[in-house]
Amino acid sequence: MIKATNPVKFYEYLCAGKKIVATEIPELIPYKDKYVYLANDNQEFLNYICLCLNGKDILASPEECAKFGRENDWQNRYEKFAELCEKAVPHVNIIVLTYNNLELNKHCIQSIFNKTAYPRFTVTIVDNNSTDGTREYLKELKAKPIKNLNIILNDENKGFAGGNNIGICACNADYILLLNNDTIVTRGWLTSLVKHMENDPSLGMCGPVTNSIDNEAKIPVNYHNINELEIFSYEYTWNHMNEEWKDPNVLAFFCTIIRNDVINKCGLLDESYKVGMFEDDDYAEAVRKAGYRLTIAEDAFIHHFGLSSFRSLDYNKYMSIFNTNKQIYENKWGKRWQRHVHRPGVTHDTNKNTGNILLER
Repeated sequence: MIKATNPVKFYEYLCAGKKIVATEIPELIPYKDKYVYLANDNQEFLNYICLCLNGKDILASPEECAKFGRENDWQNRYEKFAELCEKAVPHVNIIVLTYNNLELNKHCIQSIFNKTAYPRFTVTIVDNNSTDGTREYLKELKAKPIKNLNIILNDENKGFAGGNNIGICACNADYILLLNNDTIVTRGWLTSLVKHMENDPSLGMCGPVTNSIDNEAKIPVNYHNINELEIFSYEYTWNHMNEEWKDPNVLAFFCTIIRNDVINKCGLLDESYKVGMFEDDDYAEAVRKAGYRLTIAEDAFIHHFGLSSFRSLDYNKYMSIFNTNKQIYENKWGKRWQRHVHRPGVTHDTNKNTGNILLER
C-alpha cells in the first residue's frame, strides 16, 4: 500500500519547518539525508531523533525545506497532472467562423468553454469583418488571459471557405474541427468525436447528430429550451454510446472533425464556392477519393440554429448563390449533385420549432 501512497504529511511538516525522521517508506527514499532521516532499526531511529533535537543534524535548513514543500502543493501537482493529460491525447483546433450574429456568437463560444472537458484543444475564432459589435466582443475576449484562445480579425469578408482556411493554417493540430457560430455544444461532444476518429484510422471525417440539418445527422428531439437541451443531449448520447451512423453521403460543416492527414492530402477548402454552400459536399468527395470514410457519432450532440448567416439574404439572392455553387460542384466532379437525404422517420419538418429555442434558462 505504501508504494502507491504519496506522503502528503511529509510536505506539510517541511512547510512547518519541522525536522523529520521516518521509516524507509519507498516514496521518501529520494529525499533521504537531505529532507528526512530514514531508519528501520530502533536504535538508529532514536539516534536520528537525538541529532535533530540537539541541532546536530545535517538536513536542509527550515527555509529550504519550506520552499521544497511549497513546490509540492496541490496546485503544483494539479498543473503537472493536467500537463500530462494534455500530452496523452491529440490536439484539436476548433475553428469558429463569425460574421455578425453577435448573440449567437456569444452563446456558441461560451458553450465551448463551459461544456468541453476534453483536455487539449485550441479555439481559433476567425471574424469575417463583422459590423454588429462582434469584433469588439472578440477584442474583449482577446484581452483576457485565455491560454487556448486564438482570435483573427479579417479586414474583409473572406467567405466560408476562405475564412475557415485562415483558421486551419493558423494552428498546427492533429485534428481540425469546423464549428458554425450558430451552434451550442453539449457535454462530452469533443471527447466523443475524437474517440471515434482515434478508434478507426479509416475515418477521414466525423460529425455529430443534431436537431437541424438536411441530412442523416438530423434526429428527432423533444427539448424547447437550454435546460431541456442539456437533459435531452445527456440521455440520447448515453443511450447511444459508441454508436455510429456509418458512411453518410455528406457531413455538413456545421460541425465536422477532420484528420490532419486528410487536410494534407486533400488540401484546404475550395474557395471557388462563393460566400458559402457546397464546400461540405465538395470535401466529402475529396475525402472519399483519398481513401477515407465518413461517419456520424451518435454519442455527440450539437444544437444547430441553422442558416443564421443566410437568413439575411432574400430568396432570389440565396438561390442564385445555390445554383452557382451547384454548377461549380458538378463541373469539378463530373457528376450531378445529389440532394441530401434524412434517416428513416425524419423529414424536413421534424423538429420544426427547435431551431429557435429560447436562449433564456
